[in-house]
Amino acid sequence: MNPSPTKRLTALQIDMLAAVLRYRLMTTAQIHRLLYSRREGAGGETSVAKTMRKLHDSGFVKRDWLAVKPTERSILGRPNAIWSLEAPHLKRLAGHLAETGRADLLEELAPDAKAFREGSALAENTLRHELAITDFYMALEMRADEAGRTPPTWLRTSPAHLDVSRSVIVTKTDKKTGRQTQAKLPLNPDGLHAVGVPGRGYAFFLLEMDMNTETALEKLTHKFLAYYAYYEQGGFGREIAAPFAQRHALPVARPEAAPFRVLFVAPTAKRRNDLLLKSRVLPTSNLFQFATMADVLADPYGPVWLSKDSFKDHLDEYNLRTNAEGPVTLRAWAHGVLDSLPKHAL
Repeated sequence: MNPSPTKRLTALQIDMLAAVLRYRLMTTAQIHRLLYSRREGAGGETSVAKTMRKLHDSGFVKRDWLAVKPTERSILGRPNAIWSLEAPHLKRLAGHLAETGRADLLEELAPDAKAFREGSALAENTLRHELAITDFYMALEMRADEAGRTPPTWLRTSPAHLDVSRSVIVTKTDKKTGRQTQAKLPLNPDGLHAVGVPGRGYAFFLLEMDMNTETALEKLTHKFLAYYAYYEQGGFGREIAAPFAQRHALPVARPEAAPFRVLFVAPTAKRRNDLLLKSRVLPTSNLFQFATMADVLADPYGPVWLSKDSFKDHLDEYNLRTNAEGPVTLRAWAHGVLDSLPKHAL
């Protein structure tokens, strides 16, 4: 279908397209929350949807549909529009800005356009996963100022990224024979970001957006083991943090020596607790941090995180109970403890 003729794009419309380009995938509600929620006299989601439809009809943006979950369906329920930009839309936008004497705006969009990678169509579960990543980084950006943080510098690395995704060589020991073997495990986080606290410097984080779709114990164990091995091998600063800091001109002292933490964001407290308990066997207390999506969206910088260190006073009792109780009883006790523990900020 040929794009409809369009009038000169407004500043707000360009902001909307720039946001979709930067976040890669956005719903109408996410665009409204990012650009309209703090704008005095701004319209509601219906206004955003109308504007995005016009941009779509004019060839500036792609529209996909995400089905409503069965548990959320009602007589008023309808699919959600998912907005993204692909190569033809970027070309259309560049041409329009040049024609209307605003080619200078292309320079502002250039970093995100350069990072653009067009891929194949995404399955529904993958779409939900990618939109959850968008939610996370939106919350991180929108809450930074009130939390006294510098604006976060972030990179979406899902489903894979040449600069971050890699394989890690780990040594595995057979519990029965003691025989050691080497294995190559994938390290493929969903995002990388750096957050600065004035006067205290920058901290680096890798994101794991968990959707409770990975249930195989071995696969989860390998995921934790890959991160732990990479942390112990000390390559993060040299291989990831230093190039990232240089690319974004971050004032980080000795980024080649920077450590990292892994943030696991889970859909429910039950899943958060299960992930934390699976990570307890590794000899590190704060490498892995766990929170629910609801808590993170409310305040990602606040006391919403748990770690192995949070559970340390109960580890001995957990190990004793492991030999004395069935898994259902043990899990119920451990979840009760974790749900009662005070959370911490990062």
